Amino acid sequence: MPCLGVMFLIAGCVSTPQASRTGGMKLKLGIEESGNMAAYYTVAADGTIGFGGGLDARFERIAWTGIMQDEEVAKLISLIEQHQLYDRKPVGTGEPKSLKWRFELSGPGGWSRSRLTGKCPILREIYDLLNTISRRRFEGVMETLPKPGEPGKN
Repeated sequence: MPCLGVMFLIAGCVSTPQASRTGGMKLKLGIEESGNMAAYYTVAADGTIGFGGGLDARFERIAWTGIMQDEEVAKLISLIEQHQLYDRKPVGTGEPKSLKWRFELSGPGGWSRSRLTGKCPILREIYDLLNTISRRRFEGVMETLPKPGEPGKN
């Protein structure tokens, strides 16, 4: 009988997976421009967005996370579907050579990983969306700064 109690205790500790807000889609996007700018983004199935910049981006490390709003998740899914990224890999122009992309997509539609060089309008569109969303990391900081016309603190 004591073994049965231990089995119930162990079974009770098993966690259930979180609901997928992205329809099971997960994404990773990295960009490096001219050696001066690097950014790395992740989107998890639960709608969590991750961001790493600079050295963190180069090593695919996340320094900030946030939760995407439903409209943002819908926009991202729409871009993935519109550009058929489960079926076709994005293509870079090859120029400028200083612009490098890393892209990984997985989900119910399949799995894809790409490394490309040069301009890529499709990935730029996704980057612009993720960059806008990840700017929320500045919200708390911006609120603490003095407003124009306020006397400075000495």
